[in-house]
Amino acid sequence: WPRIGTTEYKRIDWDSLENTNTLLRNGESFSQWIGFRGGLEMFYDLNSFESITSSFSFGGRDKFNNDSTEISYTGIDTTYNYKSLLNSTSVTNQIEFSTDYTKKFASNEDREFSMALQVSGEFEDDDTEVNEANSVINNFSDGSGLEKTFQLDYTHPFGKTKKKFEGGGSGEKLQQKSESRGMHGGKRGNSSSNSAATNKIEIGVKYIDRDKNFLYSTTENNIFIIPEETFNYNQKVASSYLSTQFKLPNNFGLVLGGRYEFTEISGDWEGGSSEPFENSYANFLPNVVVNKKISETNSVKLSFNRRISRPSSFYINPNIGRTDNKNIIIGNPELKPAVSNQLEFGYTSFSKIYQGSYFVYLKQTTDVIEANISVEGDISTTNYHNIGQNQKLGFNYYGSVMLGGVNLRTGFNVFQYSSEDDRFGSISAILYNYNIGGTVNLGNRFKFETWGWFSSPTQTLQGTTDNFSMMSFGIKKDFKNKRGSLGIRLIEPFSKYKNFTSELSGSNFTQYSNRQLTFRSVGVSFSYTFGKLNFRSKSVNSKIKNNDLQEGGENEQ
Repeated sequence: WPRIGTTEYKRIDWDSLENTNTLLRNGESFSQWIGFRGGLEMFYDLNSFESITSSFSFGGRDKFNNDSTEISYTGIDTTYNYKSLLNSTSVTNQIEFSTDYTKKFASNEDREFSMALQVSGEFEDDDTEVNEANSVINNFSDGSGLEKTFQLDYTHPFGKTKKKFEGGGSGEKLQQKSESRGMHGGKRGNSSSNSAATNKIEIGVKYIDRDKNFLYSTTENNIFIIPEETFNYNQKVASSYLSTQFKLPNNFGLVLGGRYEFTEISGDWEGGSSEPFENSYANFLPNVVVNKKISETNSVKLSFNRRISRPSSFYINPNIGRTDNKNIIIGNPELKPAVSNQLEFGYTSFSKIYQGSYFVYLKQTTDVIEANISVEGDISTTNYHNIGQNQKLGFNYYGSVMLGGVNLRTGFNVFQYSSEDDRFGSISAILYNYNIGGTVNLGNRFKFETWGWFSSPTQTLQGTTDNFSMMSFGIKKDFKNKRGSLGIRLIEPFSKYKNFTSELSGSNFTQYSNRQLTFRSVGVSFSYTFGKLNFRSKSVNSKIKNNDLQEGGENEQ
């Protein structure tokens, strides 16, 4: 939808003698964002024990931004004022295809073998024109990516069996499932097997091949100042996992597992503007969970796990992006992955009316991927670095109440955040976020839905960036044939504008910025299911879940 906004920016920097320079940017912006998505899901039962599921999804977005900004610079040895006009367009399209083969066994429904393949592609086209001070600078950046994943999983139950109820449910089933697989997926079916083993072992292998290509160039008054260049980036990840789950005496349960990953990355510039590089690294990611069932409705859990977060294309793109000629952004193709260790203790309680979960956690992350701004001359440059480490000590809560046709939900997370790096210093702060939501059954297949979210500003070693909040109200009508629904939703009814504020500082500068954007909007949703309805499975979930990339976006700066 069209969004009208304003921008404010002030940067003060100084030299070794503490002489100061001041840069002011104030202006107006007009932007629009249009997105779409769709998908197709299919499943076919070969026989009572074998099935094939497939899904195809697509999506994209098209956005533009027009900024008109007054720039004023008062420096130690120069002063100038001029108007800057920025026009940018960004088009992104994505497609994904997944197919899974699953085989169960007559001897035990929990014994399962699966094979999965996923292919996804992403295509980006970004163009920026900056017109200022009798100069027109154009930056062109196109990107394409292809990701291929193959995965094998096998689950083997063993040990004593226990009685199961119709529909595959079991009051004694362990609530905690292993995270060490890293390849989660729900199983279809509504089997009425009479028994299942209390213990199981899971093994699997996975291979990911990611190819990214970045084509970029920059011209000034139609003359190349950065010649057209293509950067090719490849990442290969091979992994295997082993996970065990045991039912122990006195209502204790144990999950013990680990995943080994070996990663190779390489990059080269077809025009030879930089030297090619190669790197490889290995990681072992353990997962341990001990849980205790206190009663039929209460349980506690102690867990430890290690996770890895690799940089996405947003952070590695070597193109020099511009918000104007005084602020540029450069990616870092040689970023390392961030590795986190988390220790958590939790308590869960549920009944027909109330469900609640309470968790205390300690999370430590090394090689954190973080933006860092440096000032040289009158230009601010944003780079991405692996900083030393950060730590979060926090408390997390989620709860819901069901009263007749009314369901109320809420959750919050509060934690002490501390971060340090030998190059950039240290910081400590209290951060938090919370959410609320509710659903009311109005009868005659109408539902009223609402949700809200608020997050405190993001903390970095250089300061704080962009707090965020959103509130939504909507009504949905389910169709009589149970095949679909039609809904309308209102976003931010009480506030037309939203402010995104950052306050950053470095060794020789301080910086304040605020963007105000129109955020109130109305949305319409429609869903419909074609073909034969099967209430055993309303969705097709692939075993493949590639969630190891740290995503970035326009709010990073």
